[in-house]
Amino acid sequence: MDTTSKYTKYLWYSNSRNDLMKLFGVLKFYGISTKRIGPFLKSCAKSNKTDFEVMALLHTMIKKANSPPDKDRGRGSQRGKDVRALLNDSKISKPKMYLDIGASDGLITKAIGAALELPKSHIHAVDVERWIGQENKVDGEAKDDIHFSFINMVDDKKPIIPYKDKSFDIITVLQALHHFENLGPMMKEIQRLSAVGGTVIIREHNADSDNTKMLTDLEHMVYGILSDGLSIDEFANDYYGVYRSAEEWDAVFAYHGFKCVHKKQKNNPTKYYYAVYVNVGLGVQDVREKA
Repeated sequence: MDTTSKYTKYLWYSNSRNDLMKLFGVLKFYGISTKRIGPFLKSCAKSNKTDFEVMALLHTMIKKANSPPDKDRGRGSQRGKDVRALLNDSKISKPKMYLDIGASDGLITKAIGAALELPKSHIHAVDVERWIGQENKVDGEAKDDIHFSFINMVDDKKPIIPYKDKSFDIITVLQALHHFENLGPMMKEIQRLSAVGGTVIIREHNADSDNTKMLTDLEHMVYGILSDGLSIDEFANDYYGVYRSAEEWDAVFAYHGFKCVHKKQKNNPTKYYYAVYVNVGLGVQDVREKA
């Protein structure tokens, strides 16, 4: 992300001001009164602060508040309920083998597996070993309940996920696709691992406007720096995110042999939504010939 960016200023004076306020409402978890957020953003916009200068000021405010963020907000449990509801709404039968790609510490993977009532031996998770300078580690509460593997990056970052073809009838990729610098090869791996008739569920941002993309960048900055403890320099130099609209994600999956059967949008500033895709059994070459 460009360290000279002034998304906060731009959005404050745009029709996305309310979304900007909602996005920064997360600061209440860091001990900052919600009554301070509006005046703070207004002051930053008027004084022409860059987004990274805004983050530096927030660091100071949080230090004074001396209130650690509440990281456990029941995200895993909610994701599990969401996935189960999506399968029910899509009239998809209960899956048997589950893979979570981009699983981070594995806690959400564990919760989804439990919501699907799968045995431990059928719950699998993968992620890269390091991202933005930090090492991925399985949380102690999840390590005995899931099978966790690292994605092997070879041949100029070509990903290899250590499972046999068509191993899984359900794959989730939650808030991860936009971080893949090697999206094409990763999609081929998803296609390879998905059983014909299998399901892939994604959680992504419907980045259908520049304002939404700016808000999404700011959201990642807030969570990366304030919640995950990244330094401002680490985020500025190493963060990678490419945001697409829901229509563009549909095209990516269609190219790799998947059909969208259901979507569920939630009311939030960065337009995150769920999409359910079914593997219709067409490889990339088959899709090209059919098109």
